[in-house]
Amino acid sequence: MLGLTTAGAGRLKSLRRSKLYDLLAALPLIAWCAFWGARMLPTLVQQMMLVKLFIQTDPTVLPIDLVLSLISKLACLAYLAFLIVFFAIRYIPQASAPGLHPRFAALAGTYLSASIVLLPFQELSPVLYMISLLLRHPLYLGEMTAMLGIAMQYSAPMGSVAFCTTMHLPVLAHKKRGTAAVGSFS
Repeated sequence: MLGLTTAGAGRLKSLRRSKLYDLLAALPLIAWCAFWGARMLPTLVQQMMLVKLFIQTDPTVLPIDLVLSLISKLACLAYLAFLIVFFAIRYIPQASAPGLHPRFAALAGTYLSASIVLLPFQELSPVLYMISLLLRHPLYLGEMTAMLGIAMQYSAPMGSVAFCTTMHLPVLAHKKRGTAAVGSFS
């Protein structure tokens, strides 16, 4: 009977080290990103059609706010697509931290940063809008800088709270080990 339990524990351990288990663990976040990406598509298509109409009729009256909003939504959609791809192709984790706190910090940090787009959209001045566009580009400035740009566009107080919490959780997670390397999480 004891040998069966040990064999079952060994199979569970090998299952946890498989890519299938990793994909199933990442599936809620992949579904979350796909849901919000799909939710953005109708507005994106409407704005693209409106820009096309302006270009076909008289490009000189094309509002810059519309173009910037379209670019912003395209960048956000690209960010969500990158997240989905990276969660699907990432390496299998080699080790995990013991306890509940690191898991809570990882989940809360991931979902809080991704949920900023749920907050109501905030109109910005053209200068702040350009700054938020520049800060949102994840290829150049990294995920945290992108989250700052998104937080600027959505309900400033709550977006700032979500961004600051997202920035603070990795520091809390690594405080026990004596390191505070914010950008080195896998």
